[in-house]
Amino acid sequence: MYGEDLDAICGCELFAGVAPAEAARLLDAMDARVESYEANDLAIRLGDEVRRAGIVLAGVVAGEFLDDAGKVTTVMRFGTGGLFAEAMAVLDMPSMVEVRAVQASRVAWVDLGRLSDPTVVDPQDRAAHAAVHQVILNLTRLLAHKNVLLTDKAQTLSQRRLRDRIRLYLISRASMEGQGSVAPITNQSELARLLAVDRSALSRELGRMQDEGLIRVEGRGDIVVTDPGFLG
Repeated sequence: MYGEDLDAICGCELFAGVAPAEAARLLDAMDARVESYEANDLAIRLGDEVRRAGIVLAGVVAGEFLDDAGKVTTVMRFGTGGLFAEAMAVLDMPSMVEVRAVQASRVAWVDLGRLSDPTVVDPQDRAAHAAVHQVILNLTRLLAHKNVLLTDKAQTLSQRRLRDRIRLYLISRASMEGQGSVAPITNQSELARLLAVDRSALSRELGRMQDEGLIRVEGRGDIVVTDPGFLG
């Protein structure tokens, strides 16, 4: 039923340790639905009742917060395999952020609430029950990991100096390297949104840091640390 999407879904941390056949059965049990979005489409609007979590099958989506003045701050970005909106789905609460497709994206929406239903799988099917247990364990770990990331985010935004925000971002990025579900920043506009700063101010500070030999800015804005002591 899910075809090539099943590989992307099984690559999500939510289904880590679950065999593809069992994952397909659980997707049916969670009434999974696949939706496509063009760049800048909203997958979740502010105030939407969130009853399903999203798994990114392709593309990149970003959770964004709008302040009273309309300024946008990126809370978190998710690439292929990334799981988002799971906390709001579990709590069945209105969304406090908007989720936007950064580029053309496809998302599988799953009803996590069904995992708590003891009749969601055959009571005699041990393999199915083991799969449900594994997914719930994975979800717990993901929620804990997101909590750590959001704590890091709060620490970063609490810094008054822009250079300190950049430094903490680079430290956090280094710790997340290799985690495919965390979408990388590809340009300075996206980084400015993530750090909640003006793009021109960010560009000036990155230029100063490059002149001082701390970093090197490549391509459209990828930052390479040239002085490891800067992160220490």
